[in-house]
Amino acid sequence: MSRVSLRTRLLVGVLIPLLAFGLILHTALRRVLAAQVSLAARTRAGALGQAYAAAAAEPVLLGDQAALDRVTSEMVSSRAEISYAFVADPAGAILSHSFAGGFPEQLLPIAATSGEQAVELCTELGRVCHATVPLLDGTPGSVHVALSERDQLAQSRALVFRLDLMFALLGSLVCGLVFVMQTLAVSRLRELARGISRSAPLPGKDEAPLSQEGPREVANIASAFNAMRLRLAQTHDLALESERFATVGRLAAGLVHELNNPLAGVDSFLRRLDSGKLTADALPVYSAMAREAMDRVFSVLRRVVDGAGPGCVTPAATDVCELAREAIENAGQRARARDVRLILEPSSDLVPAVICRDLVRQAVENLLVNAVEASEPGGDVRLALTLEGSELVLEVRDRGCGMPPELAARIGEPFFTTKGSGSGLGLGLFLVRGALRHCGGTMQVRSEPGAGTLVKLQIPVAGGAD
Repeated sequence: MSRVSLRTRLLVGVLIPLLAFGLILHTALRRVLAAQVSLAARTRAGALGQAYAAAAAEPVLLGDQAALDRVTSEMVSSRAEISYAFVADPAGAILSHSFAGGFPEQLLPIAATSGEQAVELCTELGRVCHATVPLLDGTPGSVHVALSERDQLAQSRALVFRLDLMFALLGSLVCGLVFVMQTLAVSRLRELARGISRSAPLPGKDEAPLSQEGPREVANIASAFNAMRLRLAQTHDLALESERFATVGRLAAGLVHELNNPLAGVDSFLRRLDSGKLTADALPVYSAMAREAMDRVFSVLRRVVDGAGPGCVTPAATDVCELAREAIENAGQRARARDVRLILEPSSDLVPAVICRDLVRQAVENLLVNAVEASEPGGDVRLALTLEGSELVLEVRDRGCGMPPELAARIGEPFFTTKGSGSGLGLGLFLVRGALRHCGGTMQVRSEPGAGTLVKLQIPVAGGAD
């Protein structure tokens, strides 16, 4: 779903009601003014009809055609709003009219009407208000006067246009005020958003809080976010401390597990030696077993220390392909023993990179050994090398059994292994993470059951130990 800005929503929320109200107001004004024009035209036509009937009664009664025509002509010529006028007898016969081209047949039906009335007609002269008034003094017949509504309608339309223009100006003023208010509010909200983004994802407690200046609502938002950020920082510190304790606990438990058996063997040897039950022939055998047990203890301790990282490593220009070939050669004996091929896939644009050579080689070698041990006989492990901007990217892919997400998430924990008992200490990827930490690099693991595992290392080409 697309996102609409607050400013757009507010403007639309104001414009749509304004436009709807303007349309309703325009329609209502046109109808009201049209009704007023019609009422005024009927009143005016009725008054003129009365005057026309009074003037035409005597010529009709005397049968003076010339006088009747003169009255009709004077009635039309003296008033510009009169479109036409005529006199008809009770049978509808036209006695006198003002039409120069002959009386129109359209008006013949209305000429036979009797009684005083006023109706709206659309004629060839335009829209008119036609009034019928009986002749006065009992004279048979009626006069008919039509007033043009063109001028009145034009005036009403001009009035509606002026009112529309005033409403448009008022609406523009309202929209302008709303826009200014929105700009002030939105700019403050954007400032809050920038402050929030600068604080994301985990703000420090010493970071300057967001400014609480501005409207009360915006200040309340800033205050609430400052409080939330402080609580989040405190919670994050507690979580980090808990994670450190948990890591130390796992490390201690792993050490106890790994050191318990060899130290128990040494303890048994010493107890036998103290008891005097150890024969001269058995002494060399038990002594060799004790030395082997202590060698295993020292090996575990050295690897844990290596995982914590070296004291100082200096980056240097390194032939990445040569480094990868050395790692493959060191892992080659184990690969041949398991009938697994190691395949190097360098990109064509590789150049010497400034990296911590020994750390990267150690990390790649450990990844290759893990991939070999996860592969089936006859399989292959591929090492891809590319340069992406300022990062060296190494990808080690195997076609082994893979692992579910809950196990893949634990990759890199000390003494965690998916191998069987006695097949490994679970320190290989722990050492890789330690090496990467001092190189400023990162490791990503993607694995699916039955689809193998891909481990991706991203190392800054000029990164060194902090």
